[in-house]
Order: sequence, then C-alpha cells, then structure tokens
Amino acid sequence: MSRRAPVALLCASLLTIAHASHAGKETTKDGVIYITNPTTPSGGKSTIVAQEMWRAGGDDEEVIFGVLSDVAIDAAGNLYALDSQLSSISVFDPDGNLLRTIGREGEGPGEFRRASELFVTPENKIAVAQMMPGKIVMLSPDGKPAGDFPVPAAPDGGTQMIWGAGSAGRSVVVGSGTFAQKDGKFTVSSSLQLLGADGTSRGKVAERSQVNDMANMNFEEKTARRPVWTAGADGKVYVNDAFDAYEIKYYGADAKLARVATREFQHRSRSKAEMEEFRPRMMMRGGRGGGRGQRFDAVPSPTDPDVMQMFARDDGTLWVLSSRGARDCPKGTMARFDVFDANGHFVREVSVQGEANYSQDGIVLIGDQLVVLKGLRSAQRAMMAAMGTDDAEQEEEEAEPMAIVCYRLDPQPTAKK
Repeated sequence: MSRRAPVALLCASLLTIAHASHAGKETTKDGVIYITNPTTPSGGKSTIVAQEMWRAGGDDEEVIFGVLSDVAIDAAGNLYALDSQLSSISVFDPDGNLLRTIGREGEGPGEFRRASELFVTPENKIAVAQMMPGKIVMLSPDGKPAGDFPVPAAPDGGTQMIWGAGSAGRSVVVGSGTFAQKDGKFTVSSSLQLLGADGTSRGKVAERSQVNDMANMNFEEKTARRPVWTAGADGKVYVNDAFDAYEIKYYGADAKLARVATREFQHRSRSKAEMEEFRPRMMMRGGRGGGRGQRFDAVPSPTDPDVMQMFARDDGTLWVLSSRGARDCPKGTMARFDVFDANGHFVREVSVQGEANYSQDGIVLIGDQLVVLKGLRSAQRAMMAAMGTDDAEQEEEEAEPMAIVCYRLDPQPTAKK
C-alpha cells in the first residue's frame, strides 16, 4: 500500500528540512549517481503527533468490513477503502461519513474479485488491481464501469497475476507475475514496469525469476519477495528490490535509472516466533479430481527486510519505513520514518506518535494524512485459512472486526534532537 497520489502536503514548518551539509559520499558511474548515506540524518530527529480525524468499522455495526487491503484519496479528499474479501470499495468523505459502496464481485464490466490494490488516476477514475486473472478494472467515482486498463498480456498467452499497481503521474506502474511448468520444473517470474496511458511499456524497473523442482517445492523468502516501491506525481519511481540492503533506486519517468541511494543500516534480527509468523504455508491446488494438492513451504529469513514501505511526497521527499522504524518503536509511537530529499540524501528521522502497531495493523501515508487499517494482519490470516490456502494443520482464525482510523499529522514538530 504505497503508491497513492498525495492530495495535500504537510505545512512548511514540518517539511522544511534543515539543509545541513551532507555527510555521505556521491559517485557517478555510467551516468548513474550513487549516494552513500551515514547512519544518522543530516537534519536531525523530530517527533510529530498524529491527530485522529475519524474512524469507521470495528465495533460500529453500521459499517462492516471484511478484509481491507488498500486505501486511496482523491483530489476532493474522499477516501476509497478496498475490501478484498467483500470485493467492494467503501467511499468516505473528508469527515469520515460513508457516502456509498461501489464495486462488486464478478467477471463482468466494473466487477472484480480478490483485488489487492487500488489507486486514483489523474482523470479521477478509480483503478482496482485484481490479482488473478490479472487485470486493472476502472470505475468512475460513483461506481460506474469505465473499462479495463490495457495491461500487456503474459508471454505465450500464459496466466498472469497482478500483485501491485499505482499511478506515477500520467503513467501507471504495474507489478505482475507469470507461472510456467515444463520438464518437472515450476518457474515463477515477476516484473515491475512503467506503462504509458495507452498501456505501452516504457521499461522494466525490477525483474526476477525463480525455478523450482516440482518434486521439492520450497521457496526462499529472500528470493521470492516482491520489490517494495512507490511512485510520485512527477512520474518518478522508487524501488527497493534487495532484501538485505537498504538501497533505493530512483527511476525517471522514462523508466531509466538515475540515482541509487543507500544508508548504513543494521539488519533487524527476528525472534523464533517472528520467523514462524513469516513462514507462509501454502497448498498448490489439486486438479479437477479434487484433493488438497501439493504442500510447499517458504524458508523464512532470520532477519527482516531492511525496507518495509516507501511513500513519495509532492515536495520531492521520500519517506521510508525501515524494519526497525516499523517494528522497534516505543509504546505510543506508530512508526519512525527516514526522510530522504530529492537528491537521495538522508535528511531527517521523523517519529509519528499515535495508536497503531505495525505487527498488527496496516499503515499508509497519504499527503498529510496517515491511515491505519486496524487488525489487518489477523484479518488476512483468517481469510487465508477460510480459503483453504494455509496449512491444513492450522485452525481457522477468528479475527476482530477491522477498522479504519484516519489521522492528520500535527504540522508542528514536538521535539527535535
């Protein structure tokens, strides 16, 4: 949940970063600028307070959610919440009043199922990314079908999955995957590419492939992980595709690599319980004759990925949520963001105080609003168990009702170190 078109900026007092001398190093190779940042930001650290604006769902019986997977905000400040389980979108006004529910499950015009993400286009259309079969369904704000975005077909007519999509100015970023089985081998390929408004590819900004033996289906978490990415309203795309490296690649609107920014960072080790939490247990469905199919596991990493999420801002800054900034926060702190300027310099560390826990909740930063999807992790696990895609030995989990909490960030830093 990281490629939303921001609708507002924080006040200048928050976003004005002290332009202290950059203590890192810069080199250029083959036209690409490489920035090495130190552990500490040049502009110091600050804390801001998230002020609750509104909330919906949870114990509120008038608004009931299944599994909320993504949110987006349009230019008028209306929030669109995608429910993957119910195949619907709840539309709230800036004050949190439910205006309507749009979308429905199906394969017809304007319909979708098991969608993963949504975004608002510059033309104010609502784009919904369905995972499989992969497609991007377009809706008007009132829910009327507006056709499908022309995503390039999978090679050789194969099955394609769309695992991510978002707006990058007048372009669209699409993350897709394909599956192929041949000679006892099972190949999973994944790519992240920038598309023009007509669906024409401008280039790939990330790509990888993994081959498995059908008789021994095991996936390494590190190699199977999809890239973390976000995109700005100016068309730039930011990608982290290295599990064990705090490395951010800056791509221009032409999909060409322009900068690579790194930061000195100590990997966050996982406990045994956390390793078990991040061990997906999946079943490959059996054929038409039924049956459970083949079980395969993913081998978890002993450490978290260095970069968990990224959010591009209209002022040119990039807000990065690291593993330590997401999971090692003191009580009362939602998240701790690393802020990079447009040149890839690590300029500030910003802690956001409020009610959220990344291990349990989803967090999305949109303009001057921080949206928390309360109970996202347990709701996802319960849905997977109900779908029968989790381990047969696991019992179906009873999840608390999900809720949306929308915060506005206090424009005044409360502390500076």
